Amino acid sequence: MTLSVDEIKHLKSQSEDALLADIGRAVIKNKGGLQARPPSFKKMIAEAKSWLDAENERIRQAVCSSEKIRAAALSEPGSTEKLLRLVADAVGSVAVYVPAGSVAEFLVRDGIPKYCKTIWAAKS
Repeated sequence: MTLSVDEIKHLKSQSEDALLADIGRAVIKNKGGLQARPPSFKKMIAEAKSWLDAENERIRQAVCSSEKIRAAALSEPGSTEKLLRLVADAVGSVAVYVPAGSVAEFLVRDGIPKYCKTIWAAKS
């Protein structure tokens, strides 16, 4: 998945809750079933958090095992666009039905070096 400049601008302009709602909407949609009305904002955020908790280790392995991500995160701290694209590609490889860009932006904002600290420390 390659994020366009416009997609990156859009992701960066979103609040954390909006990113979570985007993820949660996809999780709910993937669960299937007809709904009489759209899920609430709170429900989408709760679903996203639950999904992120459940998928955290798979995502962490995909993201933190990439040497390209490690190099970009450690050597180019001001270049979040490149890092965001790399993380979105890694997320997209393990989480096919959620918006990889939203997950990537969520992780990049929190800090990839912090997110990958234990895995990178074990490799050193």
